Amino acid sequence: MIDSVDPTKNFNPLWRAIFSGEHPELRRGRKMFRLMSPTAHDRCRLCYAGFVFTWTDAIVDKMVGDEVIGIYVPCLTGPDYRQRAVAAGLKLLRATGHADPAGPWLSIGVGVHSGETFMGSIGVEGGNYQFAALGDTMNFGARLVGAAKGGELIMSTTVWNDVSGEISAEPRSLELKGYAERVTAYVARIQ
Repeated sequence: MIDSVDPTKNFNPLWRAIFSGEHPELRRGRKMFRLMSPTAHDRCRLCYAGFVFTWTDAIVDKMVGDEVIGIYVPCLTGPDYRQRAVAAGLKLLRATGHADPAGPWLSIGVGVHSGETFMGSIGVEGGNYQFAALGDTMNFGARLVGAAKGGELIMSTTVWNDVSGEISAEPRSLELKGYAERVTAYVARIQ
C-alpha cells in the first residue's frame, strides 16, 4: 500500500492539483458520483469498479497469487492516506483471523510504505494495457511485505511517523534484498 505523490516535487500545476486531491472539479465530481450512485461507497475511487479495499479508498494495482497491492493516491483517498493504508492492513489481518485465539484461517503479512512512484498505463501497441505503479517505492513496499511474518503489519519509517500516535508498534532492523544498508521498520500486530 503506497502513496504516489511527493509534494516537494515541482510538477505541472494541473496534474499536481489533480493527484494531490486539491483540484476543485475533481472533488465536485467525486461528491456528485457518490450522491448519484447508491453503491459508490463500495467502488474504486478511480475506476468505480468494486473491490476489497473500498472501505479505505484504495486502488487495487494488482492481484498476483496470494498478494494484493493497494495504492493510496491522495487525490482519491484524502490527506490521511497513510492512516487509511495502515487501517486497511490491520483490517485485513483481522478479516483473516489473526485476532482469533484459535489462530488465523489464512496466515498473511502486510507491508505499508509511502513515497513517490510512477503510475500509468503500460503495454504494447495494439495489445493489452494495464494500470501499473513502478519505481523504488513499489520495490521497497514489496520488500516490507516479504519481511512480514504471519499476523504482522510492517511499516516504513515514513508511514510510522504519521501513525505513531494512533497505534503501537515495535521497531525492527531489517536486511532487505536490493538495499545495501539495514533499515528500521515498525511492526504492529493485532491484539
